[in-house]
Amino acid sequence: MGDAEPRAADRGRAPWPPIDLLGRIRRDPAHMAERAALFGVERIGEEASERLARIRRSGDPPEKVRETVIARGVHTAIVEGAFVGGPFIALIPTAFCAALLAQGRMVLELGELAGRPATSPDRAVDMLVLQGVYTTPEEARRALEDLPEPGSGPAPRLSWREWLRVVGRMAYVLGVISPGSSTPTGRLNRYLRWVAVTLLVLVGMALPFVWVPVLGVAYRSATLRLATRASVLFGLVDGGAGPAERTRGRGRVRPLALLVFLRTVAVLLLPFAVSVIMVFSGADVVGHRWLAVAVAVVGVSLVSCLVWRFRQWRRSR
Repeated sequence: MGDAEPRAADRGRAPWPPIDLLGRIRRDPAHMAERAALFGVERIGEEASERLARIRRSGDPPEKVRETVIARGVHTAIVEGAFVGGPFIALIPTAFCAALLAQGRMVLELGELAGRPATSPDRAVDMLVLQGVYTTPEEARRALEDLPEPGSGPAPRLSWREWLRVVGRMAYVLGVISPGSSTPTGRLNRYLRWVAVTLLVLVGMALPFVWVPVLGVAYRSATLRLATRASVLFGLVDGGAGPAERTRGRGRVRPLALLVFLRTVAVLLLPFAVSVIMVFSGADVVGHRWLAVAVAVVGVSLVSCLVWRFRQWRRSR
């Protein structure tokens, strides 16, 4: 594993982790999952150990600590990954990297809780197995050992098709989009999912805030599934227990379905209401009424995004 990642002494001069990870993925897109797993251990392994130590100072029992780690991991993945859409659509790769690191930090903390050091290269093996990249630890370990040396020059220019393929693989590794099976029903479901994603992109270009509740629900579900698999792998819960027992305490981070539905409807109706007001008020921009409507709709959507982001930042602080 000759990946020359920055050590602790260099972290103060290192770029923001999601941007740094994105640059490494661009240099070696064929090994996106492996680079991300190694990067997580090298860059945030020590931080995960320190965060878990702070949580443990409360004196809570291990099960309570596990629930706290999962709740924080889910919340961070949502906050860091869902702020995309509209003019922010170019931030999707960076948001995916941020969500990957949030999930990785949660897994490292769960491993540390089970007595498995977060800074050990074996945690990268665990991550690849938990993400479904490899089916066995042996396969993941061989892949990491055979990983080529990272390129030292500037990141190569990728075509749009290559870059979309990398972003799509990020979505699969994150668990936001599940790969379909080879059966006719599986292929149909896969096509329907991509149609839904395409419609989301088109609607999100005009109404950016629509992405927030949709991706928020997707990140929450994917991160909780990852937490369950990690808890079983690390022996924190009984693998034979039912889903309710394995994920006890998840209700604290579960948004009510009705609240999500009402919030989504609200962000759809608000721009529509603004456009109706603009039409009947006779407002215009440089003599064009419909230009004024378009500016108002986009403006309301952007303000909604920024308000949501500010509220989530306040909560995380």
